[in-house]
Amino acid sequence: MLYVWHGEERHRARAAAGRLRAALLQKRPDAHEVRVTADTLQEGELEALARGRGLFAPHYIVTLDCLTETKEGKAALCAVAPLLAASPHVFLAIEGVLDKETQAALAPHAREMKACTAPASRAAKEAPRAFALADALVARDRKGLWVKYREALARGASPEELQGVLFWQAKCLLLAARAGSAQEAGLSPRVFAAARRGASLYTEQELRGLLWRLLQAPHEVRRRGGSLEVALERILLSV
Repeated sequence: MLYVWHGEERHRARAAAGRLRAALLQKRPDAHEVRVTADTLQEGELEALARGRGLFAPHYIVTLDCLTETKEGKAALCAVAPLLAASPHVFLAIEGVLDKETQAALAPHAREMKACTAPASRAAKEAPRAFALADALVARDRKGLWVKYREALARGASPEELQGVLFWQAKCLLLAARAGSAQEAGLSPRVFAAARRGASLYTEQELRGLLWRLLQAPHEVRRRGGSLEVALERILLSV
């Protein structure tokens, strides 16, 4: 089964995917979770996941995080969409704004495909709350990060959702540190400008390490046990 959320309100897409993921885990607590990003996607990986069987768990819940940010990820997702739709496993695709060609390729195969947009007035109210945590990461405000993290959890955000927000922002910081323009980084001018300022507070090595720890946190929790909530808190307190 394939579910797709897309649009400029990406935090809403993550929240919707997080709610469905939590509901699925209640029904199938033995399901094996996998997260695939544009950076980690390997050739043939989506097809293998769609056809595969877990060694210990009969079902996968796979989060596809912004695959269309790269040309290869976009092509892979569109090509394998029919297979994802027919798979017994669940694929939760979270994307930014999709072009019409990509929407047309995914829509016939998605069990649900929702555009996450909001009126300007509503977005103006929601965005500061949704991105307060990411803004604290940009500012390298350790105390603010911890406070905003605990506040987000208290409001009902899942650790998986917050991991996605933090990973996205860390990725933007690294892209901005390496690129000379918004176009080169593949970011909007507004996001690039903020990330460029924030990137100056980190070394590139620190950003690579932060991005890697955020990416690996869910996998480490699955392998070694423990809680993603605590794992993320440790990462934030080390920023």
